[in-house]
Amino acid sequence: MAVVATCLPVVRAAETGSQPPAAAARAALFRDTVAPLLAAKCGGCHGPTGAESGFRIDDRGHALAGGDSGAKGIVPGDPARSEVFKRITTADAETRMPADGDPLSTAEQAVVREWIATGAAWPDDLASLTALLPAATPKRLAGEGHWAFQPLLPAAVPLAAATAAVPPAAAASAGANNAVL
Repeated sequence: MAVVATCLPVVRAAETGSQPPAAAARAALFRDTVAPLLAAKCGGCHGPTGAESGFRIDDRGHALAGGDSGAKGIVPGDPARSEVFKRITTADAETRMPADGDPLSTAEQAVVREWIATGAAWPDDLASLTALLPAATPKRLAGEGHWAFQPLLPAAVPLAAATAAVPPAAAASAGANNAVL
């Protein structure tokens, strides 16, 4: 009898097309907090235009599968086995994410942990987070602003009026040698 009572809300939710309250709360956690956080903190390097290390956070399938390391990106129900959670919580500066920004706060890490631990709900209507991603900014290379890497510009050619400042003796000898001053 207890099994029937436990399953009844799920069956009723399926009949009416709505989600049980716990599932709705997990979906809301993703929609309102996790998705914007992942898009803002991870999307710049792990989006559709720049999937560093082969990992993308903007797409549910790619995020769950992981990247080039072979480790699963997100393992629903198990933050300790989820590479995303390992990378945002590690003390190792070489592997911590985001690499080009401030680490996630303790509160942000706790939200990601809770989301993964409760099953990593990722609603179908947000299967892609592309609309939430920040505008792509091109990465600058080290030394890019150095003068040696600037494009050459045409130099201004001096005008003929500048020859008036040449002393007459120099001008006469220059003319004899067909030199232009």
